[in-house]
Amino acid sequence: MRETLLSLADTMSGSDLIKAKAAKAIMAQQVHAACAPGGSAKLRAELLRELMTILASKRPRLVRAHAIELIGFLGSKSDDKALARLAADPELKDNIKMARERLRRGS
Repeated sequence: MRETLLSLADTMSGSDLIKAKAAKAIMAQQVHAACAPGGSAKLRAELLRELMTILASKRPRLVRAHAIELIGFLGSKSDDKALARLAADPELKDNIKMARERLRRGS
Protein backbone atom coordinates (compact mmCIF):
# COMPACT_ATOMS: atom_id res chain seq x y z
CA MET A 1 0.00 0.00 0.00
CA ARG A 2 1.43 3.34 -1.01
CA GLU A 3 1.61 6.37 1.23
CA THR A 4 -0.62 9.13 -0.10
CA LEU A 5 0.93 12.23 -1.59
CA LEU A 6 -1.11 14.30 0.87
CA SER A 7 0.56 12.55 3.81
CA LEU A 8 3.97 12.96 2.19
CA ALA A 9 3.26 16.67 1.60
CA ASP A 10 2.49 17.02 5.31
CA THR A 11 5.83 15.38 6.11
CA MET A 12 7.56 17.75 3.68
CA SER A 13 5.95 20.66 5.55
CA GLY A 14 7.40 19.51 8.88
CA SER A 15 10.52 20.69 10.65
CA ASP A 16 12.51 17.45 10.27
CA LEU A 17 14.63 18.17 7.18
CA ILE A 18 15.71 14.56 6.68
CA LYS A 19 12.11 13.31 6.68
CA ALA A 20 11.08 16.21 4.44
CA LYS A 21 13.75 15.35 1.87
CA ALA A 22 12.79 11.67 1.96
CA ALA A 23 9.10 12.53 1.53
CA LYS A 24 9.93 14.69 -1.50
CA ALA A 25 11.89 11.84 -3.08
CA ILE A 26 9.09 9.32 -2.42
CA MET A 27 6.54 11.69 -3.98
CA ALA A 28 8.66 11.99 -7.11
CA GLN A 29 9.23 8.24 -7.25
CA GLN A 30 5.51 7.50 -7.06
CA VAL A 31 4.67 9.97 -9.81
CA HIS A 32 7.46 8.86 -12.13
CA ALA A 33 6.54 5.19 -11.61
CA ALA A 34 2.93 5.98 -12.52
CA CYS A 35 4.11 7.73 -15.69
CA ALA A 36 6.03 4.67 -16.88
CA PRO A 37 4.69 2.78 -19.89
CA GLY A 38 1.93 0.42 -18.85
CA GLY A 39 1.14 2.48 -15.75
CA SER A 40 -2.38 2.46 -14.40
CA ALA A 41 -4.59 5.28 -15.66
CA LYS A 42 -6.58 5.02 -12.43
CA LEU A 43 -3.43 5.54 -10.33
CA ARG A 44 -2.36 8.48 -12.49
CA ALA A 45 -5.77 10.12 -12.01
CA GLU A 46 -5.64 9.51 -8.26
CA LEU A 47 -2.14 10.98 -7.98
CA LEU A 48 -3.14 13.97 -10.08
CA ARG A 49 -6.14 14.66 -7.80
CA GLU A 50 -3.87 14.51 -4.76
CA LEU A 51 -1.35 16.88 -6.37
CA MET A 52 -4.11 19.36 -7.25
CA THR A 53 -5.31 19.20 -3.63
CA ILE A 54 -1.78 19.96 -2.42
CA LEU A 55 -1.53 22.83 -4.87
CA ALA A 56 -4.80 24.35 -3.63
CA SER A 57 -3.77 24.02 0.02
CA LYS A 58 -2.04 26.44 2.36
CA ARG A 59 1.09 24.28 2.58
CA PRO A 60 4.49 26.01 2.28
CA ARG A 61 5.49 27.36 -1.12
CA LEU A 62 8.21 24.74 -1.65
CA VAL A 63 5.72 21.91 -1.13
CA ARG A 64 3.25 23.45 -3.57
CA ALA A 65 6.05 24.14 -6.06
CA HIS A 66 7.06 20.47 -5.91
CA ALA A 67 3.43 19.46 -6.55
CA ILE A 68 3.37 21.75 -9.60
CA GLU A 69 6.56 20.19 -10.94
CA LEU A 70 5.07 16.71 -10.55
CA ILE A 71 1.82 17.80 -12.24
CA GLY A 72 3.98 18.79 -15.20
CA PHE A 73 5.17 15.20 -15.50
CA LEU A 74 1.93 13.43 -14.64
CA GLY A 75 -0.68 15.67 -16.21
CA SER A 76 -1.86 16.09 -19.76
CA LYS A 77 -2.70 19.00 -22.01
CA SER A 78 -6.20 19.08 -20.53
CA ASP A 79 -4.73 19.88 -17.09
CA ASP A 80 -3.20 23.08 -18.45
CA LYS A 81 -6.42 24.99 -17.73
CA ALA A 82 -6.27 24.16 -14.03
CA LEU A 83 -2.73 25.50 -13.82
CA ALA A 84 -3.59 28.55 -15.93
CA ARG A 85 -6.07 29.69 -13.27
CA LEU A 86 -3.21 29.81 -10.77
CA ALA A 87 -0.66 31.48 -13.05
CA ALA A 88 -1.18 34.87 -11.42
CA ASP A 89 0.12 33.61 -8.07
CA PRO A 90 3.38 35.56 -7.65
CA GLU A 91 4.93 32.88 -5.41
CA LEU A 92 4.41 30.09 -7.93
CA LYS A 93 4.34 31.95 -11.24
CA ASP A 94 7.63 30.57 -12.59
CA ASN A 95 6.92 27.02 -11.41
CA ILE A 96 3.50 27.09 -13.07
CA LYS A 97 4.99 28.48 -16.28
CA MET A 98 7.47 25.57 -16.49
CA ALA A 99 4.81 22.95 -15.72
CA ARG A 100 2.44 24.40 -18.32
CA GLU A 101 5.17 24.32 -20.93
CA ARG A 102 5.83 20.66 -20.10
CA LEU A 103 2.10 19.90 -20.40
CA ARG A 104 1.84 21.66 -23.76
CA ARG A 105 4.69 19.55 -25.10
CA GLY A 106 2.50 16.54 -24.58
CA SER A 107 3.81 14.92 -21.40
